Amino acid sequence: MGIIIRQASISTVFSYLGAILGFLNVSLLMNRLFTIEQFGLREALLSIAVIAATFSSLGSVSSLVRFFPFFNREGKNDGGLLSISIIISFFGFLITAIILFLIQNTVIETYIGRTTLFKEYFWVLFPLTFLLLMNLVLEGYIKARARTALTTFVKEVFHRFLITIILVLFYYELIDFRLFIVVFLCAHFLTLVIYVIHLQLEGELFVKIDFRYFPNKMRKVYFNYSFFSILSGFSNLLIAKVDILMVGYFLGGVGLAIYANAVYLSILIFIPAIAITKIASPIIARAFKLKRIDEIEVIYKKSSTTQFLAGGIAFILLWTNLDNFFELQRIEYRQGKMVLFFLGLSRVLTMMFGVAGSIINISRYYRFDTITSVTLAIFTVISNAIMIPLWGLEGGAIATMFSLTLFYLIRAQFVRLKFDIHPFSIQTVQVTFILASAFGIAEILPYAFNIYFDTLYRSIILVLYVGFFTLYLNISEDINRLYKKLLAKVDFRSN
Repeated sequence: MGIIIRQASISTVFSYLGAILGFLNVSLLMNRLFTIEQFGLREALLSIAVIAATFSSLGSVSSLVRFFPFFNREGKNDGGLLSISIIISFFGFLITAIILFLIQNTVIETYIGRTTLFKEYFWVLFPLTFLLLMNLVLEGYIKARARTALTTFVKEVFHRFLITIILVLFYYELIDFRLFIVVFLCAHFLTLVIYVIHLQLEGELFVKIDFRYFPNKMRKVYFNYSFFSILSGFSNLLIAKVDILMVGYFLGGVGLAIYANAVYLSILIFIPAIAITKIASPIIARAFKLKRIDEIEVIYKKSSTTQFLAGGIAFILLWTNLDNFFELQRIEYRQGKMVLFFLGLSRVLTMMFGVAGSIINISRYYRFDTITSVTLAIFTVISNAIMIPLWGLEGGAIATMFSLTLFYLIRAQFVRLKFDIHPFSIQTVQVTFILASAFGIAEILPYAFNIYFDTLYRSIILVLYVGFFTLYLNISEDINRLYKKLLAKVDFRSN
C-alpha cells in the first residue's frame, strides 16, 4: 500500500491543483464570460463526447490494465498491446462516427427547442470524441505501467492551464466563442502529443505486435474481457453522465448549466478516489496473477478508509463554504445548492467501498460488473425520467445518489461473497464519528467578516479538527507514517 499512497499522493496533489484551475476556469471564468446557454452547450458536448469515446474504445482501455502483466515479459516491451488497443479503438471510432452521423437529426431535434447552439456546434462531437478516445488509450497505457503522476499532471494541470489561457484570450475579445471551441480542440490534441513524446523518450512506444504473446487462447480471453468491458464501461459512464443529459432534455440549457456546475463541484470530493484507483488497479492485477488475495484485502480496506476520510472532509469543506463560492458566481447558480448536497453525499458514500470495482473488473468475475452496470444504467435512466419532472434539479441529484450508492453496495457485497473480504473495519466507525462531528461543527460556525476570511477560518478549524483525531486514533498507518516523515524533514531543516 506504500507505493499506492506515494503515487496517489502525488496524483492527488496534481488533481487538486488542477481542481483549483478548474474552479477558476469553470466556476469563475466560464460562468461569467459565457452565457448560460454557451456554458450548457459546452457541458452537453463534453458529456456526449466522453460517452462516445468510452464506447469507441471497445473495452481496449480496460484491457490495457488487465493484460499488461501478461504482455510485459521482457523489459519495457509491451508485446504490441498498445498497438492492438489503438487499432481496436480506431475501428470503434469509425463505428461511433457513423452512428453519430446517422442520428444527428434526431439528437439535434431533441435539443433544438432548448438551445439552437447545439445544431450549430454538433460537428464538434466528431473531432472531440476522437481526441478524447486517443487520450484515454494512452492514459490507460501509462496507467498500466503503474505511473499516473504524469497523466494526472498533463490532464488535470497542464490541460486546464491551457484552457485558462484560452479563456483569457476570450475575455480580451481576441477570440470569439467559435474560435474558443476550435482552440479547445487543439488543447486536447496537444496533450495527446505530450503523451506520445513522453512514451518515445522513455523507450515505451512500441509498434510491432508480437503474436507470441497474443495466441488464439489469449485472443479469446482478451476479446471476451474487452466485450464485457464495453458494456460495463459504457454503462458506468452512462450512470455518471445521464443525469446531466436528461436535465438538459427536461429543463433546458439553463437547467443543464446549473446542474453541471454542481456536478463539477462534487467531483472535487472524488479526486482522492480517482487517484487511488488509478495506481491500485495495476497492483491488484499483479496480485491476482500471483493469487495473493491477502494483499488485495489489505489494499481494499486501506483504500476504503483513506477514500472515506478524504472524501468526507472534502465534502464538509465544500458544503460549509458553498455560499461563499456562490458569491463569486452568477446568481442563477445558487439554485444548485441542494443538488450539490445530494451529489456530494453520494460521492462520500461510494468512496466508502474503496476499490471494489477494480477488484471485480480485474478478476475472473468481470462479467458480474457488466451485468450490474447495465442493469443500474437502465435504473438510472428510469429514475431520472421520473424524478426530474417531479422535483426538478434536485430530482436528478437524488436519482443519481440512489443509483450510485446501490451500485457500489451491490459490488461490495459481491466481492465479500466471492473472495470473503470486505472494505470495512473499526477505522470505518472512527472515521464516521469524526466526519459526523466535523459536519456538526461546520454547521454552527458563525459567519466572519467577508467571504475570504470566512472561508479561511472555517477551513483551518475543520482541517485541524479532523487531522488531530485522524493522527491521534491512528486511522491510517500510511497517513501517520507520512506525517512523521514530514515532521522529520522539518526538524532536519531546523537543525
